[in-house]
Amino acid sequence: MSAKKRFPLFYKIYFAVIAVAVVAIVFGMFWLKGYLAEYESSQPYIVADDVFEKYYSSNDFSELVGLTYDEDSFESPEVITEHLQKSYGDCELTYTSVSSGEKGILKYIVKAGDKKISSFTLKESDKTTERGFKLYTQNTFEVYYPANESVTVLVPEFSDVYVNDIKLDSGFAVESGIILDDINDIPEGISPVKYDKYTVEGLIKSPSLKVMSGDVENNLVYNEETKEYKADLPNDSDLQALYSDFVIEAVKEYAKYMEMDSHWGKVKPYFDPTTKLYTSIYTVEQYFVYPHSGYRFEEEYAGDFYAYDENTFSCRVSVLQILENPGMEDFKDNINMTVYLRRVGEQFLIYDWNVIGE
Repeated sequence: MSAKKRFPLFYKIYFAVIAVAVVAIVFGMFWLKGYLAEYESSQPYIVADDVFEKYYSSNDFSELVGLTYDEDSFESPEVITEHLQKSYGDCELTYTSVSSGEKGILKYIVKAGDKKISSFTLKESDKTTERGFKLYTQNTFEVYYPANESVTVLVPEFSDVYVNDIKLDSGFAVESGIILDDINDIPEGISPVKYDKYTVEGLIKSPSLKVMSGDVENNLVYNEETKEYKADLPNDSDLQALYSDFVIEAVKEYAKYMEMDSHWGKVKPYFDPTTKLYTSIYTVEQYFVYPHSGYRFEEEYAGDFYAYDENTFSCRVSVLQILENPGMEDFKDNINMTVYLRRVGEQFLIYDWNVIGE
């Protein structure tokens, strides 16, 4: 009977080592694969791609504007979105990584062609992967667009200014206490109205502008030379209703008197008899007589009524005086003046005036 052969110990150990090595290699490969996959998934460019895909790739900027909108902005989100769509809606957008200069912050610039239109950042999250790799999450956004429009307005110091329906605070006042009137033109008993100058810059387009003095909206006049608006003094509608006819008739009667078409008795009821103006009209020696056989008035206006106090107010009066002479061209005199009235007893009378434009 033959003896049973035994497997040599050497081979037992040899194959055991090989088996262990194979298992270790297989396990190591699976571990390395998982390690690399986890490492790859933690890389910030994955998050950056997701951010770009979500907010930029469709060229729809509404959600991006919603993220970056400043509640103190003078432009509405709709205006900013419309501006971006119009400027870059048809452009191909790309992004690239740049230095943020901050630890734990990664910054990316978004361009339309060569023009930088936005940026976003990622920040290190408090969370990590199972193997301790740092994770990143979206952080801040910025949008860049041309905003080169501005508006400047002069307003009476007691007025409120609204740009695109947003009330300006004193931080937008670039100058205060401005006196626009020539001191020599300001009559007795009146302190000159002081004005403040407001400027708002960085606007996308010309804004809506409103100036309010209490419940009254001031009329705005644009000066093409200075590129500035000026708010007229608030018009007192009660005074206008009471005295429009009075001041218009006063100016017309004076104009007729100076053309010798009226007499002093018709002129003097409109004027304060204690004033230099009254005396100068009464004692005038040089009349402005243009040969004519008839006359008429057109374009009569009285406005800008402003009460300095309960006893004094001013207004602007303008009329077009037309002198007629058969066979000759009509002579037209555009009369435009600021008229000052004060209380004399129970009535208001003219005590001074300034011709506008002289």
